[in-house]
Amino acid sequence: MRARVKEIVKSPYFWVLSDQGIYSAYSFLSTLFAARFLGVEDFGLYASLFIAIYFILSITNALVVMPFQVLLPDIEDRSGYISFLLLSLILIISILLSIGYLLNQYPANPFQIPSDLFINFAKLAMVFIIQDFCRKYLIATYKLKSAFLIDLSLILCFGLFILVWIIGGKTDLSGFINYLSLIYLLPITLALFFLRPKGNIILSFRAFTGMQWHQARYLFISVFVQWWSSNLFIVGTGIFLSAKALGIFRLVQSIFGVFNALFQSIENYVIPELSRRLKESNKEVKTYLIRIFKYLTAFAIPVFLLFVIFPEFIITVAGGEEFSGNGFAIQMMALVYILIFSFFPFRILVRVYQLNRSFFIAYSCSLVLSLIFVNPLLSTFGLKGAFIGLMMNQMCLAIYWYFSLKRLNRLK
Repeated sequence: MRARVKEIVKSPYFWVLSDQGIYSAYSFLSTLFAARFLGVEDFGLYASLFIAIYFILSITNALVVMPFQVLLPDIEDRSGYISFLLLSLILIISILLSIGYLLNQYPANPFQIPSDLFINFAKLAMVFIIQDFCRKYLIATYKLKSAFLIDLSLILCFGLFILVWIIGGKTDLSGFINYLSLIYLLPITLALFFLRPKGNIILSFRAFTGMQWHQARYLFISVFVQWWSSNLFIVGTGIFLSAKALGIFRLVQSIFGVFNALFQSIENYVIPELSRRLKESNKEVKTYLIRIFKYLTAFAIPVFLLFVIFPEFIITVAGGEEFSGNGFAIQMMALVYILIFSFFPFRILVRVYQLNRSFFIAYSCSLVLSLIFVNPLLSTFGLKGAFIGLMMNQMCLAIYWYFSLKRLNRLK
């Protein structure tokens, strides 16, 4: 038994899942904490700000993260490359936040927020995205224990944040976000210690910019399209329905965050691993992916059943009495994630085979469908229309990716 435990602990899967479990727990608990202590309306605004953070994150993923996940096996100067990536990341975030600040100051902007709230939001966006990048890089370079430690420090700092919040007294939404941004400082410090970026920045830019952009050029446009394809119904919920509807939608998304986290961990670890195996043979890629998907299925089916059978109990426990009566949202989101789960191997294969053009076209088709149906679905079915739209998007993506892979004989 002891030997079996040691074998499990030595397995990379153990550390990947442990790390993702901690990170998922933090994401889940922080969202539930916000939902319970901010109230439905403020939580809706909090959710809107996090949608903006995830929009910035999607752009940095396209320009920085997704290219290095497939380029790393061919990079010799890892120290110079991490310096290049970090500086690029900070520059991109700074530019996007500066644009956001200018737009927020525009008098005719109907979604203008107070300046102090925007500044605290900008701090949170910066540290959130840097920490996310660091853990993904550590996972991609198989420094799994280091990734685990920085996420462990994150959830410990969050525990301290809760104590300070409860003992020191509650603040408004701006203060809440300001305190939340501070908990990332220790994890980022640890991550930089593990990464140890160094080298000549100018030489690094010259060496890596062209290679990075070659991978990112299609990804940048496709991820931009992908974000709007995936979030148009969410944004529409806030605009056409209400902040309360958006709060319900985001709470349900957070409850299902365990699947988002699982899928993300699979991409962070499996795509670099499959890229390496692809150099050996195409058969190795298929064998490895099938094995991973079997493990995922064993985990997913019981969880989906719980969501479908006990929706009202789950949403009330998660958000409190203010969110009761919306169990249907749990059931409909479960249907969305069943589709995402079923078609996930297609997404992985498209990434591994670097079919960036197919990635882009699929999300473009999905976005066009969203633009056509977002208003009719939301005006006719209300919040249920948003879930119907997300299911429609997943079907569109899967159909296009399947025929793209089949046309290129990547499914044999």
